[in-house]
Amino acid sequence: MSRRRAERPRPSSSNTPPKIDKRTPHVLSLEEIERIAKDYPNLDARSLLAYNELTRTNRAFVSVLDRAALDNGLSVGRNLVLWLIAQADQTQGITPAEIARLADVTRATITGLLNSLERDGLIVRSRSTADRRQVHVLLSPNAQRVIKETWPKQSEQITRVMAGLTEREKASLVDILRKIRRGIRALVEENKATPRTRKRSPRSR
Repeated sequence: MSRRRAERPRPSSSNTPPKIDKRTPHVLSLEEIERIAKDYPNLDARSLLAYNELTRTNRAFVSVLDRAALDNGLSVGRNLVLWLIAQADQTQGITPAEIARLADVTRATITGLLNSLERDGLIVRSRSTADRRQVHVLLSPNAQRVIKETWPKQSEQITRVMAGLTEREKASLVDILRKIRRGIRALVEENKATPRTRKRSPRSR
């Protein structure tokens, strides 16, 4: 007598994500997102679609620029940090905290990038004479040469990618991206103002 396997209950079709062919990149269509999100009244399908397209575009853009920067042993992140340091007063330098603020990333991210740049002889760290706890970062002579070689090439690639947009479209894109960043900052402030509720472990009850 053969045993029959117990059939697992099939999930509701409204909450079942569409089947995705993992062999090829897939971006959910508006219809697919609407089908998944219809049980959640606070979700806006077009906002989710825009987010998906925005993050996908960012990954593709960074990947292309990273490959171009690798000729000089750099990456988009390392290139950005060098550029920000280059804009500072090279007699006094710039602090890691200021670099993190300008790059809009965490201090931990900047610390990792600075460590790798220092290992490669592209930056110099020095203690402030006024406050020994404070570190200032300056470019090494080698870094200045690297920036002069890489920045025009990278900027040319960006220009080529954006060539399909009209001047009006580029201006609109900048305005839209700034609006999105304002929304992100508002959400960050809202999250800061919302007290976190800690889940108590069973032992502490």
